Amino acid sequence: MIRLIISTFLLILFVSFSPINKPLLNKKQTYSLFEMMISDIEYFDAEMRLTRDNNKEVSWQDYKAFHKKNWNNSVSPEELKNLFLKFRRGYLNGHSHLEFLYPIEKTNNTYAEYESNFKLGYTYPDISFYNVENGNSIVSINNKPIKEIFWDFSNYETTKIRSNAVLKNFSSYFNQRYLRVGGETPYLVSYDDQKVDSVHYNTVEPSDEDVFFDGLELDGYEDWETVEKGYKVALLKKDNVALIKIKNFIYMQGFGGDMNCSGSLDEIKDSTMCKDVKRLMRGLESIKDKTNYLIFDLQDNLGGNENTPFVKMFSPAPFTDTRVQYRKTKLMEDSLTRNALNYFSPNAENWYSSIRESGVYDKVKYGDFLPARGDFCQADDECGLGTIQPNNELITKFEKIIILTNDGTGSSADDFVFRFKEFGGAYIAGQPQSADLTYSLISVVYYIDKEGNLDRVYYGNAQKKPSIAGEELFKINIPYSKTIDKNGNMLQGNPVPMDLLVPITRDNFTNIKRDVLDRAIEYYCN
Repeated sequence: MIRLIISTFLLILFVSFSPINKPLLNKKQTYSLFEMMISDIEYFDAEMRLTRDNNKEVSWQDYKAFHKKNWNNSVSPEELKNLFLKFRRGYLNGHSHLEFLYPIEKTNNTYAEYESNFKLGYTYPDISFYNVENGNSIVSINNKPIKEIFWDFSNYETTKIRSNAVLKNFSSYFNQRYLRVGGETPYLVSYDDQKVDSVHYNTVEPSDEDVFFDGLELDGYEDWETVEKGYKVALLKKDNVALIKIKNFIYMQGFGGDMNCSGSLDEIKDSTMCKDVKRLMRGLESIKDKTNYLIFDLQDNLGGNENTPFVKMFSPAPFTDTRVQYRKTKLMEDSLTRNALNYFSPNAENWYSSIRESGVYDKVKYGDFLPARGDFCQADDECGLGTIQPNNELITKFEKIIILTNDGTGSSADDFVFRFKEFGGAYIAGQPQSADLTYSLISVVYYIDKEGNLDRVYYGNAQKKPSIAGEELFKINIPYSKTIDKNGNMLQGNPVPMDLLVPITRDNFTNIKRDVLDRAIEYYCN
């Protein structure tokens, strides 16, 4: 009996002083760290807070207050990680990728992927939820109303901005065992007819698909003629409609040429943007007398590299570079950081020198925005907003250009949609694009030194991380520039209005992308 008591005491003592439970920060430090992080966000952020205020029922001030009350205790490394991850979930910028850095001893749990015994489906824009397998309407999960769960998820637990993107994320979280209801995995769903189903999850083999670098597969287009197929693109034809499917703009070997994709097709390296652009143009040339309508299918195109070679080749009219505004802070005056924020573009450095020499820079207060400029500096050598001439007159022969979008149309694909709508008069069909297209980011690493003092370092997102004089805690990336339209309105969170909204229903939920294509053809191509 005495041995048992001693053993229990020793176990409690070991657990109490194990590294994972030992306080890393005291109460004052934890609170100060939160205040430091919030101060940086509110000073540098160009659009994330406004995106939340414009699109969520929980404002930035309320979101901040919701988390602030929890950062008021001494914390172990694991507790700090949990606080940080909870804050990260609702950080509305899909490009930021906040990261916890403090080393925590890993458990022996092997990574596993799961899928639910049935799929949670949804409808949009009239939001409802149902069991895809039996069609029953779901009213609660774990005895909590699903509308309340979704409201909490939308406002606190997703980086997605638009409701259609949030719905897809919510469904995916349920189906893959990520969703938590009151801290628990879903185990029970209730239907509107009073029936219930148990939820359980089966382990599945992890997918070996690389959504970024794998080439385009043409599943679902069996009734279309394939005219050309490249690495990330394909040109298809059906009746008098030409369809260009672009998986994404992520190219392992970049442009593969200049902005105009000069040179012959044979001279351009494979797996490059210019190779794909040239293939598409060759294909369009071969069917130019057989087609009257051109459709770009950008559904689930998550973006990637700068897309100017595509826009320059396929825009039917002159266009401008993507318009951005940078915040004026002391960071802009550090040459290394400034170059990183400007993607190391010599033309961007010319722009900075120009506004300094002209006195424009000095007239802007610190914390305010500098005048608009071209994001990728393609119009001239000072990042001006002059017009850029398209490359091919063939596109002007099409009666209509239609772009298909959904919640997965983001980043560089977002930019494609905005520019083709403004300059090419394209019709937009499907569901709203993600409108998540931030590019320039400032990285901030928070750390604690040997004396227990908290501090941080700043550097451009594309810049090598400087040396840290202490133990790293976590890193946040803050949107430093905002993307705007010609009137200065922020584009983040504000998709192009739909010309043809295709609702997501129970009838088309499992084949929604193909239904969007078919409806667009029926509506526009007559």
